[in-house]
Amino acid sequence: MTAVTGCGRKDGLAVRGVVRIDDRPIHSGTLSFQHVDEPGVSEGTLVENGAFEMAPDQRLPPGRYRVSLEGFCRTGRTVQDPQRGPIDELARIAPHDNQLALEIDASNADRLEISFHEAPQ
Repeated sequence: MTAVTGCGRKDGLAVRGVVRIDDRPIHSGTLSFQHVDEPGVSEGTLVENGAFEMAPDQRLPPGRYRVSLEGFCRTGRTVQDPQRGPIDELARIAPHDNQLALEIDASNADRLEISFHEAPQ
């Protein structure tokens, strides 16, 4: 799993977990973590098959974070790709609550469960 670069600390917490939208796993995307009390502390990481893990050099200090998501979910349909043949159709996710508040500390950093809700259509 690859991470998006940021301003991590080597002495912070190793962060990993799962992310869902309306109880469905996110197929792929990016999670961004912005520390509420330390505005200069922010990190991002990729989501793959509903899971994410910060790179070892992206440790986060404990505290309150705003978490946002840009991602895609499988629609359950297959589409024809000219080069690859049939592939899963993906739909862009539009979370209704795309600035979740989350407390990260030593008790939960290695098993975060983040749940977003899709915007009403």
